[in-house]
Amino acid sequence: HVTYFWNGNRGGKFNAELENYIEIPADLIPFQERPWMKSAEIADETIKQMYANSFEIGRINFANGDMVGHSGDFSAAVLSVAAVDLALGRLMKAAKETNTMLIVVADHGNADEMFELDKKTKKVVFDSKGFPKLKTSHTLAPVPFAIYNAEILQKDITLKSDLPNAGRANIAATILDLAGFNIP
Repeated sequence: HVTYFWNGNRGGKFNAELENYIEIPADLIPFQERPWMKSAEIADETIKQMYANSFEIGRINFANGDMVGHSGDFSAAVLSVAAVDLALGRLMKAAKETNTMLIVVADHGNADEMFELDKKTKKVVFDSKGFPKLKTSHTLAPVPFAIYNAEILQKDITLKSDLPNAGRANIAATILDLAGFNIP
């Protein structure tokens, strides 16, 4: 799923000799009923691959906050984010032990704003029955971009601060640069 978007809405591999996809099959139940989804299994497989030194560049997707956020179930969304936080903590520990650098980024928000907010007052909007109006769509909030264990490069990393409309294309360029490729 994440590769399709990363590859410019293109399915399939660019080069089958250089790419290996490992799919962790999803549970076929509503996301809010199992908000942790497959975060532990994704972390397990990624850590296994890190210790096996089986990749130069890996890309994984924790879809929990997005998919559970669409359900509008606040408690489930909290659990979904906690599950990803736990998985990331495990990945960080393995990254230190395997000399791996992690880049953590999102493409949009969802679980960060579970209720509709008034555009002017920024206060929660209530429905006709007095309940908070659920927000189940993506948000436009800025998303995190974090580099962990970058000291393995043995050089300083400086991100440009003069890009007023920086976006995912800039993230891709940064990842290519950190991986030692020329930036197109």
